[in-house]
Amino acid sequence: MEQFYNFLVNRFNSVNHDLYETYIYYQWNTGYNFGGYVSGNTQSITVTEPGQAVKDNADYSAQFYDSIWDEINNDPQGFTSDATVGYYTAQCVRQTAKYNHGLYDYIM
Repeated sequence: MEQFYNFLVNRFNSVNHDLYETYIYYQWNTGYNFGGYVSGNTQSITVTEPGQAVKDNADYSAQFYDSIWDEINNDPQGFTSDATVGYYTAQCVRQTAKYNHGLYDYIM
């Protein structure tokens, strides 16, 4: 019974995660234009240890996780119009673009 319950929970989470990925995809070049945060990025976060940079970026994103995930779980059909989800997602994309730039500098 527990295995079945875990299956259902994981399936629900997977579906909602897919909804969020689809949301980002459709907002990449329009709407919130998340792609603009990447293509327009001129800032860099210095990376001296790639593994630590990944952890630091995850720590940064973690502050938004509960708010985004709660909204998706509580309103899977309407979260796409929630301004907070858009704003928090944009902050995560923007910060990741800075880390990616720093990683590029580190590699080159």
